Amino acid sequence: MIFIPMFIAVLIDRVQNPKAATFYRLILLIPSMIPGPLIFLLWRWMYDLYVGPINYFLVDVFHFYDVYTQPQWIGNPKLVFPAITAMEWWWGLGYHTMFFLAGLATIPKDFFDAARVDGANEWRMFWDVTFPRLLPIILVLVVLRFGTAMAVIDEYLIMGGFNRERPTYTWTVYMYETAFQRPPRDLGFASAVGWIGTIGMLVIVAILFRLFRSRD
Repeated sequence: MIFIPMFIAVLIDRVQNPKAATFYRLILLIPSMIPGPLIFLLWRWMYDLYVGPINYFLVDVFHFYDVYTQPQWIGNPKLVFPAITAMEWWWGLGYHTMFFLAGLATIPKDFFDAARVDGANEWRMFWDVTFPRLLPIILVLVVLRFGTAMAVIDEYLIMGGFNRERPTYTWTVYMYETAFQRPPRDLGFASAVGWIGTIGMLVIVAILFRLFRSRD
């Protein structure tokens, strides 16, 4: 969610044709403009055993599996997290790429010209010129992704529900179930769970700010 969009942004930034660059940006932004609940229902349908297109291609087109061995993306505890990860990656790819494109636009082109004069190749220019100046963008995205990952609940409720035996039963689902679902509803205890989670997130965010601070 961080480094793949960064490399894609670097590639798009090197595109010289303005129309092609605009087209690539538009294609990447389409998933991020779709509402969250629709994304979750769309991917739940795609992962469906009987009508989902993913298993259709794996079983009927490429014959990697049969109807008895086909992967249960949502039902298998070992596959549910990779399935949600693929959905989140597809959904946020364009959004994160735009952040890096904005950061790349602030880097003076003179830096790259000077590096070429000194004999630096593309890889050396990336590590010595581009990457250090993208650290503030990386910090913002790491903090945002960490916060959203720790607070994920909609995806887990739609993909896994309130089944405690599933890996999707995280502290956020536990907090929601304690407050609104499981009798007797204990709002005070659920609030305490939320505060503990928030304090833990703030501690880790402070560490992230320390690690990814700008050194330019």
